[in-house]
Amino acid sequence: MNPATVLLVGDHLTQETSLVDALRREGFEVLTAPTAQVALSQLERVPVAVVLAAEHLPDMDGLTLWREIARRSLDTRLIMFSSNPTEESARQALLAGVYDYLAWPVPDMAELMGLINRAAQEFALLQRNRELLQQVQAQTVQQETSPLMTDERQRIELNILRAISAELSALRDVPHILRAVISHLSRLFNYALLVILVEDSEVQMFVFSRGQLDPAFVEAGIEHLLTLHSMFSGHPYTRDELKIHYTEELPHSPFNSCFAEAGSELRSHITFPLVAGGETIGCISLASPVEGAFSALDVQVFSLIAYQLASAIRNVQLFRRTQEMAITDPLTGLYNRRHFQELLDHECFRAHRYGHSLSLAIVDLDHFKEVNDTLGHPAGDMVLQQTSQLLRQSVRQVDVVARYGGDEFALLLPDTNLEQAAVLAERLRLAMQGRSFVTSQHKVNVTISVGVAALGEDVPDKETLIQRADEALLVAKRQGRNLVCLYVPQAGVMEAQQLGLRERRRFPRAAVHLPLRYAPLSQEEMEALLGTSRNLSVEGVAFEGEEVLPPGSFALLDLTLSVGEEEEQIRTLAQIVWSKQESPDRPAIMGARLIPLSSETRQRNARLVDRSGEGVNGDIESYSYDNGSIG
Repeated sequence: MNPATVLLVGDHLTQETSLVDALRREGFEVLTAPTAQVALSQLERVPVAVVLAAEHLPDMDGLTLWREIARRSLDTRLIMFSSNPTEESARQALLAGVYDYLAWPVPDMAELMGLINRAAQEFALLQRNRELLQQVQAQTVQQETSPLMTDERQRIELNILRAISAELSALRDVPHILRAVISHLSRLFNYALLVILVEDSEVQMFVFSRGQLDPAFVEAGIEHLLTLHSMFSGHPYTRDELKIHYTEELPHSPFNSCFAEAGSELRSHITFPLVAGGETIGCISLASPVEGAFSALDVQVFSLIAYQLASAIRNVQLFRRTQEMAITDPLTGLYNRRHFQELLDHECFRAHRYGHSLSLAIVDLDHFKEVNDTLGHPAGDMVLQQTSQLLRQSVRQVDVVARYGGDEFALLLPDTNLEQAAVLAERLRLAMQGRSFVTSQHKVNVTISVGVAALGEDVPDKETLIQRADEALLVAKRQGRNLVCLYVPQAGVMEAQQLGLRERRRFPRAAVHLPLRYAPLSQEEMEALLGTSRNLSVEGVAFEGEEVLPPGSFALLDLTLSVGEEEEQIRTLAQIVWSKQESPDRPAIMGARLIPLSSETRQRNARLVDRSGEGVNGDIESYSYDNGSIG
């Protein structure tokens, strides 16, 4: 049973009988207050471990209440509830020191009880450490006049503890925190080996030895900490799971012990778990090959330092979490639109400065509203989450994926030109088309429409890049969706709107009748298909083939044209505009729009076709694109 007291503030909480009953079953003493002023009056009379308060109260807001509580009780934890939570409100609450910020009503009462229990345990630990600190202060005062070295050490311990607390509260990353602690530990304890395990973004172990030590002793200290951490946390780690950092440190110390000849046996140690928020986030251990190296007072002081270290690490993690909340979408974990705009600014500047290519793809889920309307918003949320995972898995590490709007995503592709972005977009479209999304009760098939644009002469800046990608997306949606459309350089908006729109486009052409090979880019292993060219123009080619390619699909072509004795090589991206096959025993007929990679290529195409009277010979070969360059 839990003897701690929980205070509920606000009518929504105090009138929730299921919450009150659940708290009492956990063994908590439950107090209620309809207003903030009543709650503060109760805090003056009774030590309260955890306060559960509404964000908006009749007489003050939740953050003001928290500041008043913190003035009265440094150890009390507050969990804030909001019936209309926002990202900004959560950020402000966590930055102010609120233990957690939750939506009301809570969907999982058991999870809430676990959170309250952890907060109560932290309150109890803070209270216990405050008692230990008072004991250290008392012993320090008693021995302030002693001339002995051990008494001198005890006189400075309190100042060192205060210095540790002040330094750790100002630091914002784990390595700096550990360096600050180590510098003080060296002045306090006569240890040979310090081992710290921290569960952060990865599990890391830091091993600090005081001078040259027997390797067997170091190994014994590491194994000892791993064993105790497994007992504390219930999670045993192997060496393979750890990133271990070894350091031989020789800081200034009042201790002159030499451990080089002390042997390999671990004879003394102090080991504490690093506990914060009711969770074990690591372990810290001092070890010595000397019998009786640590006193009872050492144990008390070290426990305070372990608590301060754990609290500092947790504060860093909370700070990081707050930063992440400000830049990420809470549902999908992707970057939010605001942060995406900042990254886009940076990448546009980089692309202009260093002459690199940059593409933008905007992805829209087709008819997503129907998923929400027919299956409900929880099912829609699951589709959004699974789509986010697919997008992240499909791009390179340097690419950026963001949730751009309700059912829109944006892909920022550095060092990627238009053709490479189009290949990636088409593969994403096909991956979505062939995937069933699993919700709690249904399987859902959702397709995507994609608009793609790239920086260039007529797309000079961020605003234009977004506008052109949006225009291409709008075209894809207007033409039936499940389609990738590009904004073609130097063709303008009209050219972008015409890409893939008409069922069958008649290009101005020169008649040719030669063998060719073609293959869809969507295939991982592209096997060339045989065909015969029919017409060739500046912007497209019509041909017959043994297998039909669907409209909207892409091929990357190497086109060799000969005019008399002159031969020209053209490499170009093509999108199938129309295709048909009247019967299985007749060849398929397709029209493909050529998308030149540069204005020079476009001009060269025009020159060759204009000279078609001299005779044009050509064949199209499949071009295998290197997947590694686009992720």
